[in-house]
Amino acid sequence: MNVFILEDSSFRIEFFKAWLEKEGHSLSFSKDVEEAQRILSQKKFDYIFLDHDLDDDPFGKYEEENTGYQLCKWLREHPSFTPSQVIVHTMNGAGAENMMKELRQCPKKLDIKRVPFDILRNQL
Repeated sequence: MNVFILEDSSFRIEFFKAWLEKEGHSLSFSKDVEEAQRILSQKKFDYIFLDHDLDDDPFGKYEEENTGYQLCKWLREHPSFTPSQVIVHTMNGAGAENMMKELRQCPKKLDIKRVPFDILRNQL
């Protein structure tokens, strides 16, 4: 399966690589929203994992340009680029809720899950 991951932490990126590549999935990563939009526009994905706080900002404001929230807004506006499976893995509770609210408004039916990264990591 093709998996896209929005994440800026090198630790988390290595975790996803160790977990998902071992399972045979093809991975694409982005650390910023603009690049993510280009990648998602060019290739079909089966799953998307989304972080909220990018640019090493642990408390990014959802209205800032480079956050997972901004990508969720773009995905809602471009449903043809959105796979049906979306996992919000951010540890930022308020950011996650804002992201999920945007995704729920997508005209395409989505299977949206919130699994904070620490829970995701501990379950494997």
